[in-house]
Amino acid sequence: MDLSLSSSEKREDQIQEITYRRKLWWEIPLGIVLGLVIVTGGFLFYKTFAATKKVITENVGGSAPAFLDKVEPRELRGEGDGRINILLLGVGGEGHSGSFLTDTIMVMSIDPKTKKVAMLSIPRDFYLYVPKEGYNRINTMYYAGEKNKVNGGGLAMSKKVVSDLLDINIHYATMIDFTGFKDIVDTLGGVTINVDKNLVDTTYPTPSGGYQTLRVKKGVQNMNGEAALKYSRSRHSTSDFDRAARQQKVIMAIKEKAFKMETILNPTKVAGLIDALGNHLKTDIQLWEIQRLVEISRDIDTSKIVSKVINGEEGLVTTTSINGMSVVVPKTGDYSEIRKFAHELFVDSFLTDENATVEVLNGSSNKNAVKKVSSLLKSYNYNIKNTANAETLNYTRTIIYDNTKGKKPYTLEFLKKRLVKLGMNPEIKKDSSYDSEIVIVIGSDYKGK
Repeated sequence: MDLSLSSSEKREDQIQEITYRRKLWWEIPLGIVLGLVIVTGGFLFYKTFAATKKVITENVGGSAPAFLDKVEPRELRGEGDGRINILLLGVGGEGHSGSFLTDTIMVMSIDPKTKKVAMLSIPRDFYLYVPKEGYNRINTMYYAGEKNKVNGGGLAMSKKVVSDLLDINIHYATMIDFTGFKDIVDTLGGVTINVDKNLVDTTYPTPSGGYQTLRVKKGVQNMNGEAALKYSRSRHSTSDFDRAARQQKVIMAIKEKAFKMETILNPTKVAGLIDALGNHLKTDIQLWEIQRLVEISRDIDTSKIVSKVINGEEGLVTTTSINGMSVVVPKTGDYSEIRKFAHELFVDSFLTDENATVEVLNGSSNKNAVKKVSSLLKSYNYNIKNTANAETLNYTRTIIYDNTKGKKPYTLEFLKKRLVKLGMNPEIKKDSSYDSEIVIVIGSDYKGK
């Protein structure tokens, strides 16, 4: 393998950026590690978790409803709750300055019915409200949970912050550090990657705060833990989309190596994997849930995993300065477009399977009500067939007319909870004279502009 690192002299105008660049050294490609544990069928790692219970902490939020054999509509807290949503966090770990800043933040979402997987990365400099800390970069959330000793610690705090941002329930969280990933790959004896194009990164960070040039040649390459980490996390000469594709390659390479019989039957390698995870990973996924994930993952086609990034290329965010700090903020000034993007990615099959036709009518004096509500519901995958004014604009309370005789229970439950989130107090009635399966008449209890 041709993976050479040549030191480059620091430029004087980069000295002030050293602290920022050091953070990049800790950026962990967690899609690789969690893809290994969850997506690829993880027999070895089920054994690892079973033998290393110290990595598993209590899940204060409870299990994902989708793990149940039969999910009742009332058990789902909203659109997307019919999936299994896992927050993946990367930190520098002990021995690094800012060791618990979550500089890699990714949501992996699994639909257990369709066996489809989607991943969404969140920029670490995203600026928002962090409980107990105030407004700050999102990468402070894990540290805030640990420092303030909240119930569930940094994992629970991180789940809350990301859940509020995306408007999707986050069921689980897993945190791994830089050393853990490298140890896993090295214990497996390295991985084989088919590099599809030359990679040159002239600003790859060094541990001391300097810069090096990373070169990876096109072709089949054998990589140890450090090389695989560098290949999968380099981004300054490419894009986040390129990096996501490289992470997919590494996931598959680890899977192929881990499931060879010489690995599974090698007690030394199994022991090494246990050590690597036990010392460098925390999760609130319980053992029985890991077993269910293993069962689900057997039918997942890893070549069809969808990976997206919240970035400027998607038209979602922009970079600015607040109090002298470079941060990422939503272009629209609120989270509406980001939430729409997330819900379009994490489609809830409980909702799409019913595919109920929905009509939205304005029964209030708010002229923008129908446009605002119907647009939001469309982005959350509701099948909106018609919008108009109701026969009167004197509705004081929002009404949901159910013409399905209860045959679309998930849609009705999701709609009721969604409208409550919008500040309405909807009442469900069983029949109406309208043609659509479900009709929403917006009343004056909707206060949106």
